[in-house]
Amino acid sequence: MARTIFMNPFKKHSVDDFPGVHVPLDESTHRGSIAPDHQRDSLTPSEKEAKDDKPTPPASDASSGVVNHGMTLAALKAEIESDIAASGNDTPYDRKSKIINKALTDMGMGRYQWRLFVLAGCGWTADNLWLQGVALTLPQLSAEFGVSDTEVRYTTLALFLGLCIGASFWGTASDIVGRRIAFNFTLFLAGVFGLAAGGGPNWIGTCALYACIGLGVGGNLPVDGALFLEFLPQASGNLLTLLSVFWPVGNLVASLLAWAFIPNFSCPSSTPIGECSMADNWGWRYLILSLGAITFAMFISRFFLFHLYESPKFLLSRGRQAEAVATVYGIAHCNKTHTWLTEDILNHIGGDQEVTAEDVKLSNVEIIKRSISRFSFSRFKILFQDKKIGATTALLWFQWTTIGMAYPLFNAFLPQYLANSGGEVQNDTNTVYRNYAITAIVGVPGSIFACFFVDMKYLGRKGTMAIATVITGIFVFLFTISGDADFQLAFTCLEAFFQNIMYGVLYAYTPEVFPAPIRGTGTGISSFLNRVAGLCAPIVAIYAGDSNPKAPIYASVPLVNLVMRLRLPRMDLSELSTTGNSAPVRTASSGKRAPGVASHDGGGETSEYACQQGANRPDMIDSYFDVLVIGSGLSGINSAYRIQESLPNAKFAVLEARHELGGTWSQFKYPGVRSDSDLHTLGFNFHPWRAKNPIASGESIMSYLQETAHKFDLDKKIRYNHKVMAADWRSDQQRWRVDVRVGNDVGREPRRVVYWTKWLIMGTGYYNYDEPLHANIPGIDNFQGKVVHPQFWPEDLDYKGKKMIVIGSGATTVTLLPALVDGGVGSVTQLQRSPSYVMSLAQDDAAWFEKYAPEWFILRYKRFMFTLIPILLYKLCIWFPFIASKLLVKKAAAELPPDFPVDPHFKPGYNPWQQRMCLCPDGDYFKAFSSGKAHIVTDTIKSVVSDGIELNSGEKLDADIIVTATGLNMRFLGGMEATVDGKKVDVSSQYMWRNSMLTSLPNLGNIIGYWNASWTLGSDTASRLFVRLIKHQQEHGYTSVMPVIDEKDKQKTVSASPLNSTYVKNAMKKMPNCADVGPWKPRDNWFADNWGVVMGSLEEGLKWDKVAVE
Repeated sequence: MARTIFMNPFKKHSVDDFPGVHVPLDESTHRGSIAPDHQRDSLTPSEKEAKDDKPTPPASDASSGVVNHGMTLAALKAEIESDIAASGNDTPYDRKSKIINKALTDMGMGRYQWRLFVLAGCGWTADNLWLQGVALTLPQLSAEFGVSDTEVRYTTLALFLGLCIGASFWGTASDIVGRRIAFNFTLFLAGVFGLAAGGGPNWIGTCALYACIGLGVGGNLPVDGALFLEFLPQASGNLLTLLSVFWPVGNLVASLLAWAFIPNFSCPSSTPIGECSMADNWGWRYLILSLGAITFAMFISRFFLFHLYESPKFLLSRGRQAEAVATVYGIAHCNKTHTWLTEDILNHIGGDQEVTAEDVKLSNVEIIKRSISRFSFSRFKILFQDKKIGATTALLWFQWTTIGMAYPLFNAFLPQYLANSGGEVQNDTNTVYRNYAITAIVGVPGSIFACFFVDMKYLGRKGTMAIATVITGIFVFLFTISGDADFQLAFTCLEAFFQNIMYGVLYAYTPEVFPAPIRGTGTGISSFLNRVAGLCAPIVAIYAGDSNPKAPIYASVPLVNLVMRLRLPRMDLSELSTTGNSAPVRTASSGKRAPGVASHDGGGETSEYACQQGANRPDMIDSYFDVLVIGSGLSGINSAYRIQESLPNAKFAVLEARHELGGTWSQFKYPGVRSDSDLHTLGFNFHPWRAKNPIASGESIMSYLQETAHKFDLDKKIRYNHKVMAADWRSDQQRWRVDVRVGNDVGREPRRVVYWTKWLIMGTGYYNYDEPLHANIPGIDNFQGKVVHPQFWPEDLDYKGKKMIVIGSGATTVTLLPALVDGGVGSVTQLQRSPSYVMSLAQDDAAWFEKYAPEWFILRYKRFMFTLIPILLYKLCIWFPFIASKLLVKKAAAELPPDFPVDPHFKPGYNPWQQRMCLCPDGDYFKAFSSGKAHIVTDTIKSVVSDGIELNSGEKLDADIIVTATGLNMRFLGGMEATVDGKKVDVSSQYMWRNSMLTSLPNLGNIIGYWNASWTLGSDTASRLFVRLIKHQQEHGYTSVMPVIDEKDKQKTVSASPLNSTYVKNAMKKMPNCADVGPWKPRDNWFADNWGVVMGSLEEGLKWDKVAVE
């Protein structure tokens, strides 16, 4: 079907509109199928006999559920009947609805659901957009229409009245007129009345228009949530809770617009109430008009820019079965996947359409009856069927009610509190709305942080919610003790941050803690009680505010704090598998399929291929793997952890060429060797660096790596003295044949072994550990003293009292100089051809709040800040190189001894980040020049002579030892020769997909960190990307994936590195290429890469293959 920009949103589709999306049931991919014995019972005797003669491969367990390939109609029917028995409702509609659920689940998440996710998020944004937008207009409404500060709060009451009616009406209306109409019309209604409210003639008229806005906005959460959930695969249902991330965005947008308009187009804050004319008070109208325009733009995005298919469940309820099937086909077409669903399958399991049409089609009365049945006594009774569920229900409902009261008591009237808190003199309008905007900005990350905190050990959902709630209450109280604008700004910012954490967790916790059969009832009533309490909040604020303006704030404090004390059950993540579905997940045996990533069968550690191919050869069992990781440095350990964490049933090993783990940190032993990135990001996200010093010694890093490997049992997966010599992809086997040299142990001769693996992940970095870079230094052979390269620093080198020259200006030199001075060198001279940019980093620069904050928060905060700041610094250097250069040179000059010449020694002739920037802890590099033992010379070498170096300037430098710190020798794939079916692949002519995979090399991941940031940040995104690829491969039955680049994209070839250092430029000739387009771009931003790992397309630039392997 041709792709069009606009499609008739009310078009009725047929399956003929989507050719090529149907696949037979027995050839399709399935998730969460029935148990092997259950499926076997559904077979005929002849099928059983034939099946018993074939080996049964182990089931494959993906993150989204059990994944199998091929299913019989009888097995599908058995699964549906099992679900029907669990639900207790057995009608043709219920059966066919569950079949459609199964079809959507088997298709998995795709672009249709992700687009719908964003558009449904617009509903969450609009909800808070108008709640905050109306609150922001209260002071101006009071001034213009002559309404007192307390009476004007009825404005918020009008909005909440509309919200309550809208929430009640649109839920049932969507069951009658359809989800599609309700989904679009709610925002249309809000947008139209929002634009009209901008011209409100008087206070009563404005309140009426605000109530009409609430009628539309109020339907967003129930309609958008229900519609989105009905298109979601069963295993992705938790995305519904992720929609809460859009909630603070509405607050942010409203507050920024209010700050822009209201202070600049409103009467002065000193204007008496009722004496502000409309002509002088257009600020609030501009705000409301802008919010109306934004809401209407959301409607346009939904209605004109996205083709929304009607919910297949709604179509079933109206007896439109053919259209329901066509909708599933449409989703498959949009997602570029396939589906097995047909009307014949629906009729076979749910009853023939001609016979059951009247039974399937639900009348309007029946629809309303089903909606009302959610609130029937029998549904309530289930919520209190035992002590634990009853207590949980009561506590949650009370929480939602109290928070529904407390939230608007503070937030809905915050602009008034900010304006009137200064005592007799009001704070000026600009300060009020500036502070409100800053508060909104600080609050946004709260929802994001909540996602991290809920999965933390010993904290979880309950702990996070309790701590965030009590902290919110404390900050609300502290807000009232001073009228100083800056003081209040600090506490409103902190309150907003923790408040959004609390709300984000509560949105996730509530649907998880209710059992699936009563989840809709429990969460629906929770939301209803929240709205009703919100409706009462303005009344409390009006009557309490007459006697004490701060009473509403005081009222919100005990209500919020009380929530923390409630004894909710702890939500263990292990329980989610049972609460996530109405029936337990059942595994299935499948028919013959192309092998994906293997699973263990019970408790063994034998891979699927080994079971099938080498069951009678014990020596082969240990030679076949699902994944082999090469290298046990930072990259290898990181990748091993991600595999172990996300692919617990995959057989994998780590091959290490050296006798110990550590990679760079095991080999490099020169004095002072340390990280040139902070350990908060060079360390692992799953095992944070806890020491205060961000720059750590090589010995400390080695200890950290050993501790990490031992803690997570990764050391048991490492095979030392295993050097990979070559790897050949065998197309007929769909595996890598890896040639390994095993040896170097004392008393053992090296030997060659062969390993087979489905995936090969290279964690070897890009340094040549066997051979250093030999710079072209004229006359170096004339030198009679010692010439040392830092990569192979002699352990017995005695440099005390000696004269040394260190040639170079990079990170190694910056590290060596202070270490040599501290080690007793007689004198050391840094000889550089051109200087580098060097920055000092404080080793213990703790934030003021660290003495009060828990360790887990400090560690998360530091990792986030050390991730964000280098990216911002890098962008500053790229976008404003002149300014960045001046700042860096000025900073270096401040660190150097007085009168020390900055130019030419510390004033590079190139822009920052054209070469890698160097870090030194606490300025130790600069301090070395104050010792009198360290010197620096910027010149070029004429020739090395027997006792030193002669320079082109005529100066001679005497030396006993020369250190050539001129860079490292770089290579790709750890020097391994890569071939495909015996044919060598020229790496330098290949292109890198997301800097992680190479064209022409299937199932091979190569880990490269960032050039401009911590290595481990890039290593972790690459490792998680590989895991996602392997899962996708497993779920869809693919045996290989390989990047493929279009010829037109090759015309935009760029270097993989932005650096122009000599050793980097020389290495780039041997390295693969990038292109300045799509997934072929070089990486320089962790936040963008992290988004790509989670949300990026797995189709663009990739070729997936299925090859049957006998």
